[in-house]
Amino acid sequence: MVARFEAERALPVGELEGAVRRRRGFVRCPGRPLYLPGPHLPGFDLWDDRLLIERAIGALGRRAAREVTSIVRDADSVFLARTLPDPRAPKAWPWWRRRCRELGEIMLVPSQEGDRRGSL
Repeated sequence: MVARFEAERALPVGELEGAVRRRRGFVRCPGRPLYLPGPHLPGFDLWDDRLLIERAIGALGRRAAREVTSIVRDADSVFLARTLPDPRAPKAWPWWRRRCRELGEIMLVPSQEGDRRGSL
């Protein structure tokens, strides 16, 4: 099922597994609150990884989706515990993009910057 999901979306083999692995590794980073990297950091985009995982959960069969969900559940719980809700984030954004390190540090992802300016 996972291989077909990746093939249908022209993703490299193992891309979903890599996204899950990076997500789990990210939340294990030391420090509290969790340091949320800026989108400009090369080779790592936390937001794209979580979006890929979410899309896979919605597209996979029940059994495979449950497996992926159970794998990322702990990482998502840690992420929620180590971040705060961004009070200025649009409600239309997925839950993981509506988080920030601390209320004084509101993150902007380039693809979202225009969205946020337009909603002010």
